[in-house]
Amino acid sequence: MKKILMIGFLALLITSCVSYRTLDLSQLTTGMTNADVISRIGRPQRILAVNDTRDGFQEILEYRTARDEIYALEFWNDNLTGYEFL
Repeated sequence: MKKILMIGFLALLITSCVSYRTLDLSQLTTGMTNADVISRIGRPQRILAVNDTRDGFQEILEYRTARDEIYALEFWNDNLTGYEFL
């Protein structure tokens, strides 16, 4: 019985250590701040663009799914305006 419990515990420990990033864009709504987005879906893979224009400050962030799909999230003045599949 102890062996079965030990095997079960080790299997649980190993599977909990595996990092599998899922990207659930349904959690996002326009108007969310950059900090809100990071708290919901995590940090971006990289920053694609930063522009300081007369219309405001634009930032485009790249997010990747576990299947290597790439999405660009666009922020204007720290508010999410939308996202696009690349």
